[in-house]
Amino acid sequence: MLHLQVESAKFIYNNSERIGLTFAILFFLVSVIGAYITLRRYWQSQVLEVQTFLASNTNPENLTKKVDFLIQYMVKGEYSYFDTHFILSLIISAVVAMILYIWVSAAANNRPRSFLLLSKKAEEFRQKYLEKRKRRWLVFVLSVATSIITGIIANIIFAYWFRP
Repeated sequence: MLHLQVESAKFIYNNSERIGLTFAILFFLVSVIGAYITLRRYWQSQVLEVQTFLASNTNPENLTKKVDFLIQYMVKGEYSYFDTHFILSLIISAVVAMILYIWVSAAANNRPRSFLLLSKKAEEFRQKYLEKRKRRWLVFVLSVATSIITGIIANIIFAYWFRP
């Protein structure tokens, strides 16, 4: 069991950059996919709204009502409002992904030191270092969990913000 822990820890700190990059890319991809699904759902609801209105008024004399509806729809500019927020959310997701990359890769880079224990003070220093290293592993696990939870919450917020 101890050998397995040492090997997995060695793998993590030897590949800290790749692990950080993987979680950053996964966070960004989940954010993009969630935003895209929300975008499609929004556009489908908008198309359905326009189609329903145009199909309900089949009389030729209602042509002015149809034109007025379409003009009002275009003037409201909901599509540009949504597109702006969509792009803004992608920029924020990219920045957060970069922050998560730095945090996860720094937390994963937890290489052990070697010690030459010639004094009691050196032994105390070693004990403090080992405790600090355990906390750094906890920070690594916390950073990975935070990146996953943040991706999920970002998608929920975006979907709630632009629900049709």
